[in-house]
Amino acid sequence: MLSKTLKSCAMAAILIGMSSGAQATLIGDQVFCNVTDLNPNDPAHSCNLVNTVVVSPGAEFEIVAAPFGNAFSVDLDEETITIQHINFNFSASAQTAFELTLSSLHWLLPTGAIDIDGEILGIQSLVTNAGVNGISVGDIAFDAHSITINFEGSSFSTNPLPTGVRPEFVIDLRTTHDPVVSEPGSLALFGLGLAGLGYMRRRRSI
Repeated sequence: MLSKTLKSCAMAAILIGMSSGAQATLIGDQVFCNVTDLNPNDPAHSCNLVNTVVVSPGAEFEIVAAPFGNAFSVDLDEETITIQHINFNFSASAQTAFELTLSSLHWLLPTGAIDIDGEILGIQSLVTNAGVNGISVGDIAFDAHSITINFEGSSFSTNPLPTGVRPEFVIDLRTTHDPVVSEPGSLALFGLGLAGLGYMRRRRSI
């Protein structure tokens, strides 16, 4: 009986800190894209598609700056959004002012069903390379199922980057699917419990 208890406790130790929701993903979800221009003197921006299904790898959307063509690519992954400036045909740098909104962000379970409890809780991190200026966490707004990025005051340049590298930034979303890490006190108590069970087992065998 004690052996079974120890096995159960060991299994619980393995499961501590894990979350079943961590397996949920944006891949396979249908996401909507919308751009709002903030400066009437700038070229008009728009998404090349109203909506599309998230795939991996590859960009889901491109932001078009008329009449210059595609200016940014938007690549969604399990819980990240990568935005890259892809058009420097006329200059090595660019400034822009618009808002990009990605909406209807729903996480899919391994069965393909939508996780009704899945939602965005915040921004885990924002990583930019040397070609991006003026983009910070303060420029990102979100609710449970959408994210809006304000590009006003931002600039992008290939000058500080190696040849062939594009200016880009990556947003890592904090969601309900992130693994839950147990508090150190809980882990310590659990360890003491296992030690006590082991001691009891040794005493009974004497």
